[in-house]
Amino acid sequence: MNDTLIKDINHSYIFNTYSENGCFYYENLHYDPKDDKVKKDIYYHDFNDNSIRLFAKGFSENFQLVLDNNTITFQPRTILKSLSLLTGEYEWEVDLSEYGEIRSVLAAVQDNLWVLANDYKNNRHSLLRLDANSGRLMQVLGEDLKLSDAHVKYIKEKQTLLSFKSSISTIPSPSTLVEIDAKTGDVLRNVTVESMLEPNLKVGLWQYQDNQLFFTANTTMMTTTHIGVLDYNTLALLWYIEVPGRKGLLKDIQVSTGKIYVLDQVGTLHIFEKESD
Repeated sequence: MNDTLIKDINHSYIFNTYSENGCFYYENLHYDPKDDKVKKDIYYHDFNDNSIRLFAKGFSENFQLVLDNNTITFQPRTILKSLSLLTGEYEWEVDLSEYGEIRSVLAAVQDNLWVLANDYKNNRHSLLRLDANSGRLMQVLGEDLKLSDAHVKYIKEKQTLLSFKSSISTIPSPSTLVEIDAKTGDVLRNVTVESMLEPNLKVGLWQYQDNQLFFTANTTMMTTTHIGVLDYNTLALLWYIEVPGRKGLLKDIQVSTGKIYVLDQVGTLHIFEKESD
C-alpha cells in the first residue's frame, strides 16, 4: 500500500450511514505509513440546519450501522465498538473473538443489536444478540441451528432474522429455513423444506418481498440453473424455472413489484415478469 494509489481521490464520498436527519461523508483520504492504514477525516452534514461539522480526524475504521445517536463499527474483525455521534467518542467495545470473525452487523431492533460471526476454522456460524446500549452479550444462537454463513438477513417487515440454505454436502439436498424473532431472540421456525426442489438442486441466493421468498438454485457450486418462489408463510413452492441461455453462476437476484432481476457471471441481466392472471 502506498499513497500514490489514493492521492487522486482526495474528495468527499458519502457513507452508507445516513437518515432523514443527516449523513456522513469523508475527505482527506490518505495513507498513514506509521500505522499502515488508510485514514480519512469524517464530517457530519445535518440536514435540519444544513450545518457541517468535523466528526473525527484520521479515522481508519468503517461505519456499519447507525442507531439513534450511535454508530456501530468493527475493526479489527473481532472488536465491535459503539461510537457516539454526539461526542465522537467510543462509549463501549466488546471482543467477540471467541465466536470467530464478525461478518456483519445485521440489525438494531429495540435494544437488541444483532451480529453475525463466523468461526471458519471450526465451520461454525453464530448469531449474537447484544445490548445496544452497553455491548453486553445476551444471547448466542447457532450451535443447534443450521445457519447460513452468507445468507442471514433481517426482514424489517416481519422484524425477524431469516436464514435459508441447502445442504452443500448431501444429495438429495434438503433446504433449511431458520426464522428468529429479532425483538426477543426466540426461534420461530427451524424447519427442513422437504422435496422443495429436484433432488440435486441447492438453494443459492435469495430475497424476500411481499410474503414470498425468491431464490436461485444450482446443480453444482459453479453452475446456477434455476430461479423459484416460495410462499413465506406456508413454504409451499409456488413455481421454479430454468434460466434460459444462462452461463454459469448467477451472481445476484433482485425483486421489484411484479418483476425478478437475475444477473449472471458474464454480465447478462435476465428479467422475469409475472404473467397476468
